[in-house]
This record gives sequence, C-alpha cells and structure tokens, in this order.
Amino acid sequence: MKIAVCFSGQIRTGVQAAPNIKNYIGNLWDNCTFFGHTWTMNTRKPYNANGIHREGYPLDHDTLTKFVDIYGLYGKLVVEDYDEILKVKYNTGWNPMHYSWRKSIEVMQEYQTRTTNLDFDFVVKLRPDVLTRPTRNMSKEIANCLLKHDKNSFFAESIYSGQFGIIDDVIYYAKPEIMDRASKFAQVQESTNLMGIKPYLEQEKINLACSVQDLPDMGYAILREESLHRDPVNDWQGCYDDDMKFYQPL
Repeated sequence: MKIAVCFSGQIRTGVQAAPNIKNYIGNLWDNCTFFGHTWTMNTRKPYNANGIHREGYPLDHDTLTKFVDIYGLYGKLVVEDYDEILKVKYNTGWNPMHYSWRKSIEVMQEYQTRTTNLDFDFVVKLRPDVLTRPTRNMSKEIANCLLKHDKNSFFAESIYSGQFGIIDDVIYYAKPEIMDRASKFAQVQESTNLMGIKPYLEQEKINLACSVQDLPDMGYAILREESLHRDPVNDWQGCYDDDMKFYQPL
C-alpha cells in the first residue's frame, strides 16, 4: 500500500511532535510519502478559548529545516505568506485551515505529475503538531476504515458536526479521489461562505464516516508550548492534560 501523508496548517511545535507521529505511523513509515503546505507565521490560540489576543511568531528557518528533514519534504512542501494571501482573500469566505488542506493535496498531485509510477492507495491529512494516544496505530485505523465502509467514504476523527456542519480537522483519511473532491470544499467555502464541510460532503454524495469507529483507546491532543518539556510519546497523558487545562473553554 502506498500512502500519501499531507501535512497542512502551521508547523508550530511540529518538530517536537514528530516522535509521536512516527510512533503512530509505525510500520507503515516506509509506505508513506510526505507532502505539505504551511505558513510563514505561527499564531497562538487564546487561553481557555476566552478570546484574549496572544501574539503570533514567525516560522524560523531552523524549525522549517528540521521539519523538512524529518519527513523528507524537499520539493514537497509549500510555504506561503499568510498576510499576502489574506490581502487577496479578505472579502471572501476564505478559511486558512481549509485552504492549507487543499493546497497540501495539490502539492501531492503536482508531485505525482512529475513522478512516474506513483499512484497512492490512500491519503492521510495531518496537523503537524498533533499527538495521538501512543497505543494508536495508523495501519489498524486504515484497515478499520477500509473494512467497515465503502470506497466513497471520507473519514474524520469525529463526525460530530454541530450546528454549522463543522467537523474536527485534525486527521482525515480517504481514497485519493475522495480526498481530492472533499478538499475542494476550500474553494466552495471561499465563494459561498459555507462554514462547515458536512453539508458540502452531503451535496457531493460523499459518505462521512468515523475513522476510529469501535476501536479502543482513542484520543489525541495538540502539542502546546506549555508541554515542550514533556516526552510526546511517554508522557502523552501529560500533554493531553495540558491541552485541556490551558486551551479548552472554562
């Protein structure tokens, strides 16, 4: 099985999160080709979702170089200036999160056109700074997806969508053609101001399914700055607790 792993979004603590992501990918590492899209700026989430502004910081060269080295992203990562894109998109329904996801898929597709005999069986979308519970295993989750649902399915960590059809954007799975169609939501969102992806998937007749359905010991966290003293594999629970303590609504 050939797997395309597409990183999208700001790198932030992506270098420090890499041991956890490597652990998650596990024995599929040699089956994976990595791609990505990111930004020249790292923003900070407000503490406890209270809306208090926190200054962002630029992506530094050392972090970018290390991230590229870890995943072999030479020629397969696009870095864009957030402010420059915003100047063009400011009066549209543009969402940088979904834009970055779509761009990461386009990076993969452009690479494929330059490389013969590179057809992927599955595509995985990841945040660079995600931490999965260390007992989780990508091969088991892909098998779970393929065994329980048809090839027309788009898989998310959680399929709960809330009032506006917004679903968790941390980990997505799909066959290449479905990932391509689903990621075009970014373009539709820009022109229509549609907030959530779920109604778009319904319109496209793409089945939304849970990638971890019936699997035990699920869960993920985001590696925050407050947890950089922790081991992202051996102290995953501490990282998770920090994420809840500092960044979830009070």
